[in-house]
Amino acid sequence: MSQPHVLIAERTITRERHHLSVRVPIRVMSHAFARLDGGVPPTYLDPAYRCEAELSPPEVQREICPHDHQHFEIFLILGGTALHRTPLYVAPLSRGDVVISAPGQTHAWSQIDGIHRMECVYLAEWLVHEAKELWSEPGVLPLFLAQGPPGTTADLPVQHFKLTEQNMALAFEDLRAMVLELEHSSPSLPYLKRCMGKLMITLGRSYAETEMEGTGGGMRQEVLEALRLIERAAATGEPFRASALAQSCGLSVTSFVRQFSESVGRSPLQYFQQRRIQHACWLLLHAEQSVTEVAFSLGYADAPHFVRIFHKMRGMTPSDYRKRFRDKPKRDEEVLSPGSGC
Repeated sequence: MSQPHVLIAERTITRERHHLSVRVPIRVMSHAFARLDGGVPPTYLDPAYRCEAELSPPEVQREICPHDHQHFEIFLILGGTALHRTPLYVAPLSRGDVVISAPGQTHAWSQIDGIHRMECVYLAEWLVHEAKELWSEPGVLPLFLAQGPPGTTADLPVQHFKLTEQNMALAFEDLRAMVLELEHSSPSLPYLKRCMGKLMITLGRSYAETEMEGTGGGMRQEVLEALRLIERAAATGEPFRASALAQSCGLSVTSFVRQFSESVGRSPLQYFQQRRIQHACWLLLHAEQSVTEVAFSLGYADAPHFVRIFHKMRGMTPSDYRKRFRDKPKRDEEVLSPGSGC
């Protein structure tokens, strides 16, 4: 990446809403943009990179205005070039680059020249509810499982790293498999989740090799044990104390918090709060419990306190969350500030 550069400030921010739901918790798409000379990207015409039954014409667009998302978003660049802009850095995009943005993270694209990309957006609650088998995979936890909901990620950098040609081919095949599955009248969610698991492992390994160099990308046994204990507390409403976790791992509180934060990317308390809200989201989508019953089952003192925490982390009330993500999926976008002509 280049030197940090503040470039998105006091501008129009558009929130893209793909309206994922419990019925369709993931979408995978392919987009192509025309080259500066008016031609199409070579990969756009290459059968090896064809996913959809019908190809849409390349878009004639040189800039994508600053925007954020309600969902996690993964971009894989198959060809072309552009600049990727965030409030914290500006960096070139080219073949093999991966961009992963968490909810609430603002970014933009400029100088688009023949970009051909795969895009995957998904509901984190669907993906990470039962993901214990991925905890120890290099890079997966800090890249996917510990990234927080809106309100907790805006000041963190959007992840951007490059794949080798071999890993890019593996990632593309998983994305293509999901595109084809989603064309079915009744896509298999277990199949899609397994494809996503493979994709996360491939991307996590590449991320660990490039961005976590020197850490080994592995997970200490003490951290894995802490993750198990946090998961149990978050799901059952048991009390959470970092000091008790440190003692169970045979570490001082300072050493425990440092090791956990280095491995996970968040403090034990931040991760616990995130997982508890994600469990709440899962219950709101899959169980018939009232908001009050969900609050008590997860250990919140009362429903108003739960609603305040939920709104702070998700940007909406539990009732609004349940209504929105149980609705039939559709697509639109919501402008969060007055337009600037971008």
